[in-house]
Amino acid sequence: MRRKGFTLIELLVVIAIIVILAAILYPAFAATRRAAYNAACLSNLKQVGLAVSMYTQDYDEAFPAACSMGDRWPATHDAQPADWPVHKTPFAWEVVAPYVKNTAIWRCPGDTGFISGTDGQGNPIVDFRPNTFSHIIPGETSAVGSSYQYNTSLAWVDPDPGSPDPNEQKGNYWSPLTVGNIQKPADTFVIAEPAGHWHNATLAPPPPLRTASNDTRNTYHYNGVMVDGHAKSVSRAFATDRVNGWSRPRRLY
Repeated sequence: MRRKGFTLIELLVVIAIIVILAAILYPAFAATRRAAYNAACLSNLKQVGLAVSMYTQDYDEAFPAACSMGDRWPATHDAQPADWPVHKTPFAWEVVAPYVKNTAIWRCPGDTGFISGTDGQGNPIVDFRPNTFSHIIPGETSAVGSSYQYNTSLAWVDPDPGSPDPNEQKGNYWSPLTVGNIQKPADTFVIAEPAGHWHNATLAPPPPLRTASNDTRNTYHYNGVMVDGHAKSVSRAFATDRVNGWSRPRRLY
């Protein structure tokens, strides 16, 4: 007896059902992947925070006199702001390297690249694709070696006209704070991802292109590790607030 097979209509129906199910489940898979990336990122930052903590224990609780990607550009390790000391300032991940066994903790799995500004010729000032990993473009000179940036304000004094300290009014010198100086250790960043660009990082388009469907600012957030050692995600509003945020006047630390 000859066995009856599937008809073309039956096959098309099955394929259509599979396509519909895939379309329904894809957003869930994408959300799961983003959550996994975020968890891995926070784990990395937790380990980075431990490395910085070990450094401070060895150096009288003082934070590293180091800079971040936006402080020196391009990443040829030569250029830095004109008002900085003339000697080459090391990056934070270079300073704490002796306390890190796995350099992969400096690579956020959600790092898709981000260019911060351009010079007069249109070249990127800082390209946040880490050059310590395989996806670096051959010959690139502006890429950097970490997905995260250091809070240089913990060690560098910017001019603060509102400070009662004359030295802080002039600013522009290295003077690392100590862990004991920090009044809000649970709310003060040590290292964080740049501008929240790795997680839900698509900024809403400017008006008039911005609509309710593409305005993502309500969920835009930063991952970072705090002075007390815990890593967490915070809102963009918190991270940019001048009292509690990323870079506030030294007198408020």
